Amino acid sequence: MLSVACAFALALSPHLLVAQQMGGPQLRILDASGLIRATKVVAESGNITISLDRSESVQAGECVATNLDGLAAERRAPISSNAECSFEKLSAGSWQVKVPGSAHWRAQIYE
Repeated sequence: MLSVACAFALALSPHLLVAQQMGGPQLRILDASGLIRATKVVAESGNITISLDRSESVQAGECVATNLDGLAAERRAPISSNAECSFEKLSAGSWQVKVPGSAHWRAQIYE
């Protein structure tokens, strides 16, 4: 018969294996509908660049990043003249990014 500690360790082993295979904490960027736009394994945080489609004529406004894990404050970044928003040192976890209007965008994660 298995001890309680051994049974618990066996029950957790698939989750531990997945965490080890992933290589560490992930930074995930989701859009307003919840679709993952970018993901990367990071040490603790990452820098994000949101590139907006210029054909949408986005001239002003800001992008808003909300931490879905509830562990970090909301972040805001202005749209630059080259139609980009940059967020520095977003902590690992899931972040939902909202852009003005219905502009199309893509995300890139840097460390």
